[in-house]
Amino acid sequence: MKPFADLTPDDIRKHPVWEFCNDVESEFGEETVIRPIDDLPVSDLGNRVVGTTLQFANGESVVGVLSNVDLNDHTRTEHFVTLTLYRDDGKLFHLARYHDFNVDTHGPNECAAFFGFDIAEVFPITYDIGTVAIGVPTSIRRVINAQPTQRLDDDELMRMAVSD
Repeated sequence: MKPFADLTPDDIRKHPVWEFCNDVESEFGEETVIRPIDDLPVSDLGNRVVGTTLQFANGESVVGVLSNVDLNDHTRTEHFVTLTLYRDDGKLFHLARYHDFNVDTHGPNECAAFFGFDIAEVFPITYDIGTVAIGVPTSIRRVINAQPTQRLDDDELMRMAVSD
């Protein structure tokens, strides 16, 4: 177990899938704690994050952590996936989605600048988690565009968030 904030690329290489420990108290107090999942591949990423190598549009590879990946619903994944990217110096960038409050400071343009690239050099970002997860191909191998193919309004987002 370890705090999510302390997850490193080395941790991700050893254990690509991590689960949030909502069911235990830990020595880390109020911090969000995660534990590695060893039984791979998984068929459910609910309450879990998955680390993987991501490919920028310019061919550059970076390590990242994905959460809110629905292995059976690529549309839900497109709108709710969260992405944390690691720079070579160990610094993190949490990419905001179009409906997040901090999209002006952590959106696609800021992500590209964080890595020293233009937006067209970074997006689209591609990933493939097929070695650690089982699901519909369009959820396993995805493209993260700077903007979604279709923006949902607040009501549509809420309906999608609470539907099963």
